[in-house]
Amino acid sequence: MPRASFYEGLRIIGANGKRIGAVKHVLYPPTEPRAVGFEVDRRPVLGVVGLSTRFLPFAALSVPKGAEQATYDAKRFPSPAKAARDAEADWDAAVVWMHMPVRTETGRDVGRVRDVLIGRKTGRVQEITLSEGATADMAVGRTTIPVDEVSGFDGEAVVVTDVVEKTVPTGGVAHAAGAGTAVAKHVAGETTRNAARAAGRAAAKMRKRMRGLAEDWKDVIQDDE
Repeated sequence: MPRASFYEGLRIIGANGKRIGAVKHVLYPPTEPRAVGFEVDRRPVLGVVGLSTRFLPFAALSVPKGAEQATYDAKRFPSPAKAARDAEADWDAAVVWMHMPVRTETGRDVGRVRDVLIGRKTGRVQEITLSEGATADMAVGRTTIPVDEVSGFDGEAVVVTDVVEKTVPTGGVAHAAGAGTAVAKHVAGETTRNAARAAGRAAAKMRKRMRGLAEDWKDVIQDDE
């Protein structure tokens, strides 16, 4: 099954065999975990003049397994109104889940949506993957939530059940080493500090190099004089 990240940026080929646009976002209704359509960017006229955004029902795009582009059986995109009727969706109310904050039913922040696993034919969400930032992901890992634990959308965040707070992340350095959460957090802190120290060393080397170049140029100028 494809993920939302697979669709984003996917080229769309029209019935004439030419590229007519690309997927910008996967869209979901605010009431259920199901992809209903795509927000698409149309290809600029002559590569210069930008065109207004269009929408497509989820079922309108054909993406064979292993393909790196999608096909749409028409030469141009439908009007937003027609696409809405075909998808039985309200584009103004549709939600983009990618990077959306995620909260439990009791209001606790548990991260952001990093990706969404979507049924290829139905658009039904199968699971979502949470992220707490690159450093935390590397150290602690990411949390995968089955769709049964997704309650909906409250207007600002994807809402999940409180069970998610007890879900153990996987894939992090500490997890691979068999370390607990406290150790994982320590690893995250060390990772951040190590990165900062490395950046500081690199900056110091650059400053030293620039001072050396400045001295060399000073000698050259004095010799010319």
